[in-house]
Amino acid sequence: MPWSLNEIFKRRQNKTPAADQKAAREAVEKAEAAKQKRIKNAPRNPFLEARSEWNAVNGAALAERQAWMVVGLLSLLIALASVAGVIHIGSQSKIMPYVVEVDKAGTVIGGGTIDINPKATDRVKQAFVASFITQARMVTPDISLLRRAVEFVRDVVRQGDPAYVKLAEYWQANPPNVRAEKILVDVQITSTLAASESTWEVEWIEITRGRDGVVQQQTPMRALVTLTSDPARITNATLMRKNPLGLFVTDINWSPKAL
Repeated sequence: MPWSLNEIFKRRQNKTPAADQKAAREAVEKAEAAKQKRIKNAPRNPFLEARSEWNAVNGAALAERQAWMVVGLLSLLIALASVAGVIHIGSQSKIMPYVVEVDKAGTVIGGGTIDINPKATDRVKQAFVASFITQARMVTPDISLLRRAVEFVRDVVRQGDPAYVKLAEYWQANPPNVRAEKILVDVQITSTLAASESTWEVEWIEITRGRDGVVQQQTPMRALVTLTSDPARITNATLMRKNPLGLFVTDINWSPKAL
């Protein structure tokens, strides 16, 4: 049978792409159906089925155990927080001081509760500043009294404030116990005025005497004292007796008064 290359090319061109795609799709479907049939007709493996069942049971048990562990941890945290709260509440004082005022005949003329954190009035601050200056500058032969004065000044000055550094430098250059061996210094406050809301201007006269009591010198002095209130630092009964209102000196500048 005679043939030529042109006839072969014509036959190939007569085949459409749609027919090829349909044939390929049918072949894939037949192969997939045959695969599913083989899987369905395959013999069952009891070992694989037992393993699958074991994994399912253990997985559920593990998930349940993890859930209970989370619940137990949360319960423990809640219990710890509750205990801490009870301890904090129990450590706070429940005592409310109540003061009753009576006259000479015993008749009640007033009373009421005391403020736990009272605020210092200007008169209290004025007296506090005058006492601070007096005890910081005085020199007395009574060593016990001198020690109490130094301790008071130390207790009303906080570390880290400028007043602490300045007082340390002053006492280092002028030790009161060493000066008491030769001289005595009396402090006479003449004026205490509020320069601002927290700063007070104090004027006084320092009278220097010899150990025999003879006046050697009288020096007018002036100082600017800055105060702050910090009741949280009063943590024991000793500090409460010395400084019940929690007043502290943060800065001080003193010098002889210009005439």
